[in-house]
Amino acid sequence: MIHPTPFLSAFFTKTVGLAFFILGIICITANPASNMTLFDDVYGPKDRQPFSEVEQVQAAAPVHLKKSRDRDMSKGYWISHKTKMYYCIEFKEDLDSRSWNMSRCFEHALFTKKQPDVYQLTREAGTLTLNGKLETPESDGSYEFTEDAAFKNYLADNAIISQDENLLFHLFMGDMTKDYVAYLKKTYTQLDGDRLLELAIHGVTQRRFQEYVGLFEKYSNKMPSIQEVIEARIHGLTSEYIEDIRSGGFTNLSMKKMMEARIHGVNSAYIESLNKAGFTNLSIDKILEAKIHGIDPVSIKQIESLGYTNLGLDKIIEVKIHGVNSTYIQELKEAGFTNLTINKLIEAKIHGVNADFIAEAKNKGYTYESINNYIDLKIHGFDRKRNRD
Repeated sequence: MIHPTPFLSAFFTKTVGLAFFILGIICITANPASNMTLFDDVYGPKDRQPFSEVEQVQAAAPVHLKKSRDRDMSKGYWISHKTKMYYCIEFKEDLDSRSWNMSRCFEHALFTKKQPDVYQLTREAGTLTLNGKLETPESDGSYEFTEDAAFKNYLADNAIISQDENLLFHLFMGDMTKDYVAYLKKTYTQLDGDRLLELAIHGVTQRRFQEYVGLFEKYSNKMPSIQEVIEARIHGLTSEYIEDIRSGGFTNLSMKKMMEARIHGVNSAYIESLNKAGFTNLSIDKILEAKIHGIDPVSIKQIESLGYTNLGLDKIIEVKIHGVNSTYIQELKEAGFTNLTINKLIEAKIHGVNADFIAEAKNKGYTYESINNYIDLKIHGFDRKRNRD
């Protein structure tokens, strides 16, 4: 099962007990079926089930690859928080610097204790050595990453290069293997180090990549590009979500459009809420527009409560965009303008005609019975209006 997890890094603060920030953090597991999983693959998607083992504190900043590209990430410091199953570790340049940091969670069994306070994890891309008391609940220390020469030569032999000096470090964190690279080389005519880097960063393992391929083939009858797989991963496209959207009546959407719907939180429940409000047979683009502008049953009822019923969805969206609400309508009523059409209210709001402006105009001798005159006055200004009069 594929679960959405955008790639985010995290950091600890000792003042709050080395609290670990876990939104989107990658947990690397000893499960031989995948060798790596994401945190919500373990605990369930974060929008459906709360995390239970690792404390949620706050969202963290993403790894700044542009900043880290030219920095040597093979040595640095780590801070760890031990959970029941994982060592959740933040890696950073030094204990005080904010130049770069990245966080991963590793199953306990992945590390081998070489000697007191020295732990190692070896993968095809290299070996990570941690110096410190890793097995304690909260710990820190220094680390060193040693590239695997054979893996580096393998990439070079396959013309897979990247300008990122830390390519193998990232591939290690993503548990990139020769088998995975060979699969990608066989499937795609072009493959470079930067694409591998992206796959590793976003936790797209070979198993997960193949699941996305199956997703595209099933629902769009096409073989996805590597970039499309990465985008699907970033935007959390899953078979469950696709089936949910299809149950809402959209059975022929492109994968790109489904990603767009997923980004903005459109689901079958939202589609049904619009249907119940009287807005049926809407295009997915219109539904997206409504969702983007915060149109829901509550906002629809609020607009209707203003005395404007039977409005089309486009008009409701327009009302919401321009902020025509009960407060604004009451302002104009108290200024003497009642029973204005919704279009006139929108026009007045767009041009900034409100109670304060009307009062200012009257103080300057501009007293009108029609809101149109105040709109015109607002557009052209007092001085120009006086000259025209």
